[in-house]
Amino acid sequence: MFRNRTSLRDKIKEAISPKPMKQRLTETTHKLQLQLARLERASGELEARDRALYDKCLSAVRQNDVQRAKIYAEECAQIRKIAKVSLNSQFALERVVLRLEGIKTFGEIAYQMAPLKRVVGTVRTELSNVMPDISVKLVEVDESLSDMVLDIGQATGNTTRVDVPTEEGKRILEEAAAFAEQQVKEKFPELPTASTEGTTSKLL
Repeated sequence: MFRNRTSLRDKIKEAISPKPMKQRLTETTHKLQLQLARLERASGELEARDRALYDKCLSAVRQNDVQRAKIYAEECAQIRKIAKVSLNSQFALERVVLRLEGIKTFGEIAYQMAPLKRVVGTVRTELSNVMPDISVKLVEVDESLSDMVLDIGQATGNTTRVDVPTEEGKRILEEAAAFAEQQVKEKFPELPTASTEGTTSKLL
């Protein structure tokens, strides 16, 4: 679509945007990759912070300081909730980047880009409360994808709704959520238990 179909490419270029579609895809993909790198750093920092608090929790348990252990355990639980959102977002956006690379390389049509826009919008919303700075940056990506879907649809006569869920978008989000759940279990050790008056119970 963007390399070999000259007439359609020219139609899109002349009627819609001063920038070639391939350039717009490249710029959008680059913006996504920047936010992916930030998510990866954030995930690493959260894991390191959790490890430090986990060690303190474990030390408090060994000293039979149950109240202090519970405080550390609660902090760990909060960090793990954020880490899960971060990992979920990371895996979902990685899939979007791969699909955009495929669209740029092989040339696909608007309806195949629309699910990616939906995924980015969902990720942006989920990050808004835990990583608002990344969420704000994803607004630009969301808008770029929306514009490209609408522009291609107008140029080809195949309009596509960008504001409704799609099966492909749902599948990407579900797979990312499942993978994030698995990674959280692998990366973060189970919180220790505390013993009080001859009984053993979880801290949370």
